[in-house]
Amino acid sequence: MKKQPCEKDLFDIEIAKETEDSIVLTVRTFLFTKMVKEILHKQLCRLEENENLVQRSSYYSWLRRIMNVISKDLYEIKRYLKTEGVQVSEEPVEVTRSYMNWLYWHKGRMAYTGGTPSRLKQCLKERLGHYTQLEREISKGG
Repeated sequence: MKKQPCEKDLFDIEIAKETEDSIVLTVRTFLFTKMVKEILHKQLCRLEENENLVQRSSYYSWLRRIMNVISKDLYEIKRYLKTEGVQVSEEPVEVTRSYMNWLYWHKGRMAYTGGTPSRLKQCLKERLGHYTQLEREISKGG
């Protein structure tokens, strides 16, 4: 019986240092950037609730510009992945959705992406859940 290789964790820094596969690096960057965009979007929405703050805040205008840059970068990453044969969803911003045609990963890449699509999506969902919980605790005062 053939031993199954261990699945590697997408979020493991030591493994991230070892990875040289450009597609894996691109997908990991794509997923992390989606997470960052989701978090920054929440900050932006919170700022927009206070009209006075929006009008005088340099951070708000900087954040809007950063969001535009991130959106453009994500678009370019998706375009690149498509040229490499990775199907990318056209649906907008839900971080936990499956963006790639995961059959592609069975060509020796699955171990570097954190395992199955379901596991990877679940892992991202949990990380965002931790962020949301932390936000709630902070807003309640600790």
